Amino acid sequence: MGFLDRKAERHKAEREAARSPTANAETVSATLAAFKERAKVERQRYIDATDSEFWVALCFQSRAAKEQFLRGHGIADLGDKYIDGAAVDERLKNQRR
Repeated sequence: MGFLDRKAERHKAEREAARSPTANAETVSATLAAFKERAKVERQRYIDATDSEFWVALCFQSRAAKEQFLRGHGIADLGDKYIDGAAVDERLKNQRR
C-alpha cells in the first residue's frame, strides 16, 4: 500500500467517523463547551479590565504637602502620582516591624 492509498484510507475513515451521529454530537458538545469556557474567561477579563473600584486617591492642599507625605512615609521613591498599592503596602508593613 503506497502513500496515496494510506492517505485515501485515512480520509475515508475520517469521513465515516464524521457521519456518525455520536461523533458529531460529541464534536458539537466539545465545541460548545469550549465556546462557553472562552466566553466565561472573556467575561471575567472584561470585568477585571473595566473595574474602577481598585484604586484610591489622596488629596493634599499643595504639591509640597503631598511630597512631604510621601517622604515622611518613606514611599517617595515609589512614585509621586500613580503608585503600586502592593509596593506601598509592603513598604509600610516593613516599617511597622
